[in-house]
Amino acid sequence: MFDSKVCNTKNSSIAKKRCSVSKCTRKPEARTYCAIHYSRWNRFGHTYTTRKKLEMHGLSNTSEYNAWRSMKQRCYRKLSPSYKNYGGRGIKICSSWLNSFNSFYVDMGKKPTPKHSIDRIDNNGDYDKNNCRWATARQQAVNQRTNNAFAIAGIVKRIAKNKPDRWIARACLNYKVVHLGVYNTIEEAAKSKEAYEKQHKNR
Repeated sequence: MFDSKVCNTKNSSIAKKRCSVSKCTRKPEARTYCAIHYSRWNRFGHTYTTRKKLEMHGLSNTSEYNAWRSMKQRCYRKLSPSYKNYGGRGIKICSSWLNSFNSFYVDMGKKPTPKHSIDRIDNNGDYDKNNCRWATARQQAVNQRTNNAFAIAGIVKRIAKNKPDRWIARACLNYKVVHLGVYNTIEEAAKSKEAYEKQHKNR
């Protein structure tokens, strides 16, 4: 006599011993995923293949390629130190860039200088061609999400109640902090710090 309960229990037991990804018959290793799918999930935040075929571009040793690779790690690799400020905040990468360095390079082009890095114009927006640019550290400092942490070390925003925000510039000379002044804009503060460092570069 056919017992449907026994059959269903058996099928359920078999299902639990398989990876939770559809059509995958491997045994689960962690979080109901097999070793391969768990590795993808842990690195990228999803289990599907990010590249359908190997791209041939000859740019793997360029700073543009490193910027693309670092961008993906910040957004999808949970073990990355920067993940909490990017992927942890919901920042994503558009599908064309995520799946193809060539698409990223066509949209962004070559860096204007080695000092430029990728910058999101809207710091709460995703990485895509309409929200990204190559920018210097000074340009990115103006665009930071927080009020008192900037890409330019030594520049601090001073917030005073009922008064305009001001920018404090500091530098370090012979292991001592030197106060350079208070400025109306971050650009003025940055120029002051840069001029001071050039003047005392060899001292």
